[in-house]
Amino acid sequence: MRNTEAAALVQRHRTHFRIHSSCLAKFRCLGPCLHARLVLRTLSGHSGSVVFASFSIDGSLAVSASLDGTARLWSLATDASRGQCLQVLAGHQGSLFSAAISPDCSCVLTAAVGGEDTVKLWTTSTGSCCSSFRTRVQVRAAVLSPDGSQVAAVCCDHVVRIFRDAEEECSRELTHDAQVLSAAFSGDGGLLAVVDAEHRVWLWSLATEAPATVLTAHSAQISRAIFSLDGQLLLTASADGTAKVWDVIDCRCRQTLEAGGRTRWASVSG
Repeated sequence: MRNTEAAALVQRHRTHFRIHSSCLAKFRCLGPCLHARLVLRTLSGHSGSVVFASFSIDGSLAVSASLDGTARLWSLATDASRGQCLQVLAGHQGSLFSAAISPDCSCVLTAAVGGEDTVKLWTTSTGSCCSSFRTRVQVRAAVLSPDGSQVAAVCCDHVVRIFRDAEEECSRELTHDAQVLSAAFSGDGGLLAVVDAEHRVWLWSLATEAPATVLTAHSAQISRAIFSLDGQLLLTASADGTAKVWDVIDCRCRQTLEAGGRTRWASVSG
């Protein structure tokens, strides 16, 4: 995905919306019909290219990450504040490449490149940085657990670093034998699924020191891994044209869904 163009697709209440980020330092909310590409609102304010954007779970907020080194929090509420920039999250030394809103909408997690190795957590109500997490190596991605108590930083040295309770130093390092690309927490924060560059998923228990279980079945890059709400299933989507449903308890593939072509997105209901 180029820095000058990125897109994020989310599913909410069975209706699809798309956030389209552009090189014009603004992004547009499109939907609900993807084919019609109806522009609902254009949100402008960044001085650099917008490379990532995402919704809050309830759809009331959006956050955008920019090469200008800031993230912006936007209101999508139905009242007079709709479309307004609520907070400018500034403090990173380098360009941002990701930003995500916590499930309870109380904070935003950001990660930057070029200038520092810090992942930051921001309070949405004030726009102030409440925690910084030192990885000391380049970060590829960062995710927040559903309850906001844990941060997983996916680093370029084959390690995923876990930070707990807003502590600056990591509490655990999860080491892999290949480059790691992304990670996802289970709903209770007890499990972490890590996708690597060898088309595998490493399933870690964060409550124990047990080694990871490695799930191998895809023949091309895995673009997404996501848990079901109850944490019993894991869904993976791959460029091999399939999505696979895994039983987390016995770590077997329960079902293979043939999508055809490159499968870039998949979601689980329930």
